[in-house]
Amino acid sequence: MEPMRKIVLATVGSLGDLHPFIAIGLALKARRFAVVLAVPADHVAKVEAAGLTGVAIVGGFDALTETLGMPPDQVAKRIMSNQTYLMNRILMPWLADSTTALDDAMEGAVALVASLFVFAAPIVAEARGVPLVNVRLQPMATFSAYAPPRTPDFAMMAHAPTGPIGRAWNRSVYRVMRGVLRHRYGRPVDAVRKIRGLPPSRQALLLETPESADLTLCCYSPAIAPRQPDLPDNARVTGFAIFDSDTGAPETLDPALEAFLPPVHRRWSSHWDPLRRLRLATSTTLQPRPRERSGCARYC
Repeated sequence: MEPMRKIVLATVGSLGDLHPFIAIGLALKARRFAVVLAVPADHVAKVEAAGLTGVAIVGGFDALTETLGMPPDQVAKRIMSNQTYLMNRILMPWLADSTTALDDAMEGAVALVASLFVFAAPIVAEARGVPLVNVRLQPMATFSAYAPPRTPDFAMMAHAPTGPIGRAWNRSVYRVMRGVLRHRYGRPVDAVRKIRGLPPSRQALLLETPESADLTLCCYSPAIAPRQPDLPDNARVTGFAIFDSDTGAPETLDPALEAFLPPVHRRWSSHWDPLRRLRLATSTTLQPRPRERSGCARYC
């Protein structure tokens, strides 16, 4: 039997960033890959409860709140409302140490799959000469001129451009933003690259797909955000990577409760699991419901 090939998945952020990577990791494990998830320290336990190997490449949220000297709710609010603060106080200070930790985790790996916010990933993949898969979890993270983000940082964009002038304006705004990002963060990025024996990079963090990326996975439904014409040629809109567990371990439901649950209507937009069905049932009334489906639900 051939030895299992090792793939490292790297992500930072909240559970919304972690869960899709656990889903991808479990899918790779089912295909006989040895999967390692490189994550914040406080996510390692959940990764391992899901049956995967977890390693820490950055500190956890508790360490972050201690470093910043703010309570957790204030830290979360600041991160969500101020992208400059996120870059200057969190992501960039992590860069050197996370690059070392991720490089250690990559020993023997044949590929690296990483989220947009793991700035160490392109450096490590390029230095090791392994394929890099770039993951975008939200449509806004593609930074398309056809459908730009609607967050306050992008308020100057034409958000629904119907013609070439609006799209040209959006490209111009992105061009200015990339220049600002290169000016602010180019030197610290190049300093870390130099340690790894790499030349300086002209790419802007966040707003450009890493040159070393062999594939870009857009993990959202094309029904919500169709593929835009300016996506990279190597981009694939895959649909959602779904994992849902409070602990990381598989969650089951007592079969005796099945009689009280609403029927499942199988449509393209339904991502029901037993616990969600239980929450729905108990949020209204805990009464037995008929299992018969009517209308098109019988055939959908």
